[in-house]
Amino acid sequence: MLILLSKKNNWLENLLKANTLKAELLVFLEQLPEAKDILNTYHPIAKANNFKKIEVRLQLVALSLSNSTGFTPEVEKSISSLEKSAENWQDKSEAGSIYNAIGHSLYVHGKFDKALVSLQKAYNIFVSLNDSTNLSDTLNSIANLYRELGDLDKAIEYL
Repeated sequence: MLILLSKKNNWLENLLKANTLKAELLVFLEQLPEAKDILNTYHPIAKANNFKKIEVRLQLVALSLSNSTGFTPEVEKSISSLEKSAENWQDKSEAGSIYNAIGHSLYVHGKFDKALVSLQKAYNIFVSLNDSTNLSDTLNSIANLYRELGDLDKAIEYL
């Protein structure tokens, strides 16, 4: 309904936000072709209109989509761009979430050392903000990473 209303009233930013949320949900539901269509349609519009927050969210959708296609130079470029965004992001909680998503993607692609660096950045941010909800997700990811590396003692430390 929000998408239709936004189109009717020409509310560009709301239209982008609604479609970004839809793409995020479609990725979560593993309906990847539809999520990719939304990404391809709305990411250029967000970028052209300088909606930075929406643009980064759509970059994270693209990163999630790449988790099913393998680690390519395009994925590496996307991660680099997201890292730069996170470094300069004013909302530290969102920056931590970006680092967490990057760490998850690197983990999925078997880039464990780089994943740990991103997850540690997320960890440090969430500790400094006393953000227990996001911190628990990050701790779980770090524990899973150490388990994957075979360091069960270290994995248990993070649980």
